[in-house]
Amino acid sequence: ALGCGTLGGIVASMGSAEDGTITGCVNNATIIGGDASNTDKDQQPTVGGILAAIGSKNVDTGNLTVTNCKNNGVLSQGYGGYIGGIIGKITDPGTINVSACENTGAINAVTNVGGIVGLVESPDAKGKNTIPLAQCSNSGTITASGDNVGGMIGACSGQYTGITLTECLSTGDVTGANNVGGLIGTTQPAANSSVIISVCNVQANVKATGNYAGLTVGYYKANDTRASLTVQNSLLQGQVTAAGNAAAIIGAVGTDKAVPTPTVKLTNTYVQATVTVNADAVAGTIAGGATEEAITGVTLTISGSKFAIQVVVGGSAVEAPNAYYNYAGEGTAVALDALDTANLTNGTAVGVLNTGLGTPAWVQCTKAPGLACFHQITIDGASLTIGRNVTLNLFVKTETIRNVGVTVKTISIVNNDGKAIATGELKGTNYVFTIEGLSAKEFGTNKTYHVQYTTADAPGTPIDCTATKEYSPLQYAINMYGKTDKAGLDALLLSIVNYADAAAGTTTAKAAFDKKHADADWTAVTSLAEIVKEDTGKYTYNAETMPGISARLTETIELTVYLKDTAYTGVTMKVGDTELTGTVDESTQTVKFEGFWATDLYNEITLTFTGAEGTEPLEATTSLVQYLNRYAGNETYAKVATATAQYLYAARNFCLKNRTNA
Repeated sequence: ALGCGTLGGIVASMGSAEDGTITGCVNNATIIGGDASNTDKDQQPTVGGILAAIGSKNVDTGNLTVTNCKNNGVLSQGYGGYIGGIIGKITDPGTINVSACENTGAINAVTNVGGIVGLVESPDAKGKNTIPLAQCSNSGTITASGDNVGGMIGACSGQYTGITLTECLSTGDVTGANNVGGLIGTTQPAANSSVIISVCNVQANVKATGNYAGLTVGYYKANDTRASLTVQNSLLQGQVTAAGNAAAIIGAVGTDKAVPTPTVKLTNTYVQATVTVNADAVAGTIAGGATEEAITGVTLTISGSKFAIQVVVGGSAVEAPNAYYNYAGEGTAVALDALDTANLTNGTAVGVLNTGLGTPAWVQCTKAPGLACFHQITIDGASLTIGRNVTLNLFVKTETIRNVGVTVKTISIVNNDGKAIATGELKGTNYVFTIEGLSAKEFGTNKTYHVQYTTADAPGTPIDCTATKEYSPLQYAINMYGKTDKAGLDALLLSIVNYADAAAGTTTAKAAFDKKHADADWTAVTSLAEIVKEDTGKYTYNAETMPGISARLTETIELTVYLKDTAYTGVTMKVGDTELTGTVDESTQTVKFEGFWATDLYNEITLTFTGAEGTEPLEATTSLVQYLNRYAGNETYAKVATATAQYLYAARNFCLKNRTNA
């Protein structure tokens, strides 16, 4: 739709005296109101995704309900005027109820721009309308070149009784010139009027290219001593940017009346924000500044609220930012309780933010998967599986996910590189993540793991949970095994320490182990000599008369048979009853065997050597420990061999006792 006047996706306009209901309507069309070449103020466009305008300046009152409506279409405003994702302009002295409405369409406009309503106004003193918005949401990006821009409402002015936002959600970024808010761009409550923001969630970035920006209200103009602004049971998160006068809650407080101390109340409000302004500008944690000389301060009441707010002025972080500023630019400090985001789960959001009210949709995450940074889904446990190499298993309890109120569609583990490295498989009461292929040198290396998930109602871009665990695989093992009292587990851990350090040629793992277990008894480690003694000695391999064999420690054990300068041209190998296929290298006349398990330490290895025609096959038996023992006389390789043998010995015993995990 394209026009210069009043344009609505469903209804263009309604009179003030009309009662009725608009329900279940959806607009998918693009609506363009006017163009930049027409600047006639009498033809300023009024655009609404559902209803363009309601009301007039007469004193008749109506009662209109707009519910369960949705705009998906792109809305544009070429100049001036009013534009809202659901309603463009309300000038009705009656009661307008807007509930369960949603805007997803992008809005590109000039002035008086709101994700739900562009303008609320009662120009006549006889009109005292009540405008409640309940369970509404905006996810569309709002971009305006002019003033009065908000995620819910662009501007409120006149003799209205009050504006109440309840259970509303704002996740679309909001940009304008002046008076820009995550919920309301500018509000001017009159006598006995109040603005109440209750159980609302802002997860958006707010930017004013000029002045006055905040996550709730850009500019709060208090024109009466009895006017107040209350934010309660709400969660606010995002970045606030302006040339000047910005804060996490309210960009600025002003008046054109003798109102010395406007009232601002914050109850059960949780805020996490970064506020950025130009050099020499004013930025606060609660209110960015007072704009008229009549204001000397703000009557600020805070209870049950916590804050994590950083203020940046001219590119430099302010160490102790003020809560708000008076007209002269003098700041007032207020002690704010620190927000511990690591402990603010969705469970606490339900219990703390939702005091005395029904559970809102955004708390349940049906409309707000953006609450990810407060969904602290932690890694509940870890274990090591010792097989051909080392596998790390991470566990997340289904109870943990249920407690934070997330409906998971997919869940994965992400490492410190930001890559998903394992997908959770539901096994009983746990999601199990298997990370395979860990090499020995990674045992003492710290890695950060955290949970990433998508929700059933938002299966697209994965949500990165901020609850991270930074451990080395060794520490995971220590944490897991240290909570049990199983015989031999200390020996296993110490052997893994030796194995890791020997393989990497460092002492990193031992240092990490000592840090966790300063009283570790290293005498518990089984020595190579003791392991060799346990060998039965029945093996027939004689290194002096048969082809040479070497062992190398990689991510697993690797054996190489050297056939050069012998009578033999081929070799096969069996470990127990399992035949291994070797990799032949013709240039070096070697055969390499891989794929040994930790449990193969004492398994009998049978080698069959074959040669040219007429050469009798030769069979020999031995074990891994015997091969490793051959290094005992070489100082360089001895520590590798010893550590490997110790590791395998302890691992074998562990695996034999825990076959289901091996």
